Amino acid sequence: MLVIGVDTSFSYISLGLADEDGIKGEMNLWGEINTAYKLFPSLKTFLDLQGLSLEKVEGFSVGIGPGSFTGLRIALTVCKTLSFFTGKPIKGVSTILSLSYTLPNDKIKAVAVPAYGGEVYAGVYRDKSPLIPDMICPLPKLLSVLEELGEPVYFAFHSSLQVDFFPPNIIPVELLFPPRGGIIAQLGRESLIKGESDNPLTLQPNYLRPSQAERRLYGKSS
Repeated sequence: MLVIGVDTSFSYISLGLADEDGIKGEMNLWGEINTAYKLFPSLKTFLDLQGLSLEKVEGFSVGIGPGSFTGLRIALTVCKTLSFFTGKPIKGVSTILSLSYTLPNDKIKAVAVPAYGGEVYAGVYRDKSPLIPDMICPLPKLLSVLEELGEPVYFAFHSSLQVDFFPPNIIPVELLFPPRGGIIAQLGRESLIKGESDNPLTLQPNYLRPSQAERRLYGKSS
């Protein structure tokens, strides 16, 4: 099954393809300014470079966050539209889970990337299964949670985060950032071949927090 992965959860466009042999190819673009205008042409260019047409793609995998509110909506809108009109299945994938993909599986894995307001988006996994649902919290709170697990934890965190102290069970490792479209494709494919797809009409981003507009609205009404 040939699956295309799309992620625009941060300031990048990342596209990838995966089949039964693994990741077939990737393309990464800086996309902060005009992501909405760049994504469709980038998809066509990527498929052309792979010698493929959209008709050959058998499924869609998309990063659903957490991440940029606008970025998440762009990738989701494109992939949901393609899934709906082609009748091909779609699977939403946690962007935080995708960032943990390259870490060894012999220990618990945790990932942290910057959110707004001094907090981090974080995920904690055993292999690919979440031990704790993806969350947003202050970095010291995350480190406390990881320490309470009482087991060794590989901890991959964004280079912009300052960590002054690691609990003794934490093993710091390099975070490969941004999320990779190939890994999104691979994770989505693993679900799709098991029949685990999402409804393109109801699939939603995982923001983990209200948008700025929602916070302003609720603040005025409270």
